[in-house]
Amino acid sequence: MHENLKKMNLRMSASEMKTFLLNAGLIFGDLIPEGNKYWKLYILLRKIVSVILKDFFTPETENDLRNLIHDHHSLFISLFAKPLKPKFHFMTHYPSILLNSGPLKNMSTLRYESKHRQFKLSANVIASRVNISYSLAVKHQLQLASKFVNQRGFSHNTSYSTIIKEYSNINSLPKFSDIL
Repeated sequence: MHENLKKMNLRMSASEMKTFLLNAGLIFGDLIPEGNKYWKLYILLRKIVSVILKDFFTPETENDLRNLIHDHHSLFISLFAKPLKPKFHFMTHYPSILLNSGPLKNMSTLRYESKHRQFKLSANVIASRVNISYSLAVKHQLQLASKFVNQRGFSHNTSYSTIIKEYSNINSLPKFSDIL
């Protein structure tokens, strides 16, 4: 049996965890008895994440988020009798960051983490550790070149205005000598 299952842990990437958190209520919410304190903790976290992922906010959002975080942390401490992890402390700063910098959704690092994961997987495959950065860069460039050559992974449903269509063919662009 897998070690994480023995320890009763779910091991997921950040993107997988976000999807799981946002959809757990739909998946097994009807199986949870009413009044379950652990489910209430999940609901509080779900509300916090919903606020964090909003594209816009109202003046009350900061205070609402502050209250949700306080309630979440208080319930967590009462349920688990453990000290809070540093991530929980970072959450206490979210309301002021929201107020000073705008929607937190715009500061997400999920795409960077996803790209980093690709490099970690590649690094585990490469046998030589001599100049690993160079090896990873070359491998990435070869993968990108392969995508360009094979036209894989690119959207073909892009629409252009008529002006851009006119110049989308390189032969239709004016020559530099004609401009002078």
